[in-house]
Amino acid sequence: MMQVSKIRVNHQLEELAVHGSPDFPLVVYIDDFSLFDSGQIDWHWHQALQYSYVLAGALQFDIGSTQYCLKPGEAIFINRGILHQIKPVTSEPTHMFTIDFDPKLMVSNEETLLFRQYVEPIITSKSIQAVVIAPEKPIDPESHKASSPPQPMDSVNTQAYPNQSAVSCAASKSDQLHSLNSTSFLNALYTIYEYAHHQVSDCELAMVSALISSWHDLYHLLKHHIGLTPISDPHTAKVKNALRFIHVNYADDITLGDIADSANISKGECCRAFQQLLHMTPFAYLLSHRIQMASDRLVTTDLPIADIAINVGFNHVSYFGKVFRRLKGMTPSQYRKANKR
Repeated sequence: MMQVSKIRVNHQLEELAVHGSPDFPLVVYIDDFSLFDSGQIDWHWHQALQYSYVLAGALQFDIGSTQYCLKPGEAIFINRGILHQIKPVTSEPTHMFTIDFDPKLMVSNEETLLFRQYVEPIITSKSIQAVVIAPEKPIDPESHKASSPPQPMDSVNTQAYPNQSAVSCAASKSDQLHSLNSTSFLNALYTIYEYAHHQVSDCELAMVSALISSWHDLYHLLKHHIGLTPISDPHTAKVKNALRFIHVNYADDITLGDIADSANISKGECCRAFQQLLHMTPFAYLLSHRIQMASDRLVTTDLPIADIAINVGFNHVSYFGKVFRRLKGMTPSQYRKANKR
C-alpha cells in the first residue's frame, strides 16, 4: 500500500500517477489526510476507476457539482474521467483507503460478452458519476474507538466501523443516485485492503477475486440506473478549459476576462461555473494554485522568497506573504523550515 502527500496533475487536472503496473493495474492507497501538503486531496481526475472506503473521521467528496459526506464504514465508487476532490469535514484524525484500478484487470478482452454486458455500460454511462455504498445495519457507536484499526468483516460486523457517532455530517447534496446498501460489496473492498496490507503469496489472485465480487455487487446495485437520462453538467468541460489555462499561465498577469475567454464564456458565466463546480471564484482558484506552486519551490529550491513570489505571479512580496499565511496557516519561511527536503 502507498501513502502520497500530493496528487500531481497535468494542465488538464488529469492525475499523473500510474495506478499499479502494466501487468497488475491495481493499487491500494492508505490516505492519512494529515500527511497531505494541503490537508486534502485536491481537484483531479483519472482514467482509473476508484473505490474509496472511510476508516476514521468524516470526508466530503466533491464530485463535479455534487457533494457527498461519508462516515466511517461507508464507501464510494467514482467513475472514470470524473473531476473530484476529497477533504476532511472535521479536525479529528481522518483516514481512508482507496483502490484505483483498470477494469481490464477483471475482463481483459473488450470484445467479450462479460465486458460489453457488465463493465462497459457502467464505465461509459453518463448518468453514473459516483455512488455511495453504506452498511445495511445501524452501527454501534460504542463498539470501537476511532483510533482503532478496523477489523475484517463477516456479515455486518459493526466493529469494522469506528466511532461514527463522533462525526457530524451534513446531508449529501444530490439529486442523482442515492446511497445504496451492500454488505458484500463493503466486505469485498475490505478484503482487497487486507490482502494489499499483508502481501501473502497469493494476494494478487485473492485481490482480483474480491474485485470481481465487488463489481458483481456494483452492477446489481446500478443496473437500473444505466439507462437513465445523462446527468446535466454543462460546466465541467468549460471549467476544465479554464483550469488548463490557469495551470499554464498562472505566473502571468492574467485577469478574469482572460480566464473566461479561455473557456469561451462570459465573465459572469465563468464565475457561476466555478462556484457551482469548485465552490470558489476563478480568482480564488488562481491564488490557491499560485500558492501551491510557491510551496513546491520553497521546499525543492533555495530561491529567495521574493523571487519565488514573483515567479508564481505575485507582484508584491507582502501580498504574497499575506495570502500564503491565510491559505497555509504559516509564513513562507516557516513553511520552508518545516518542510525543507
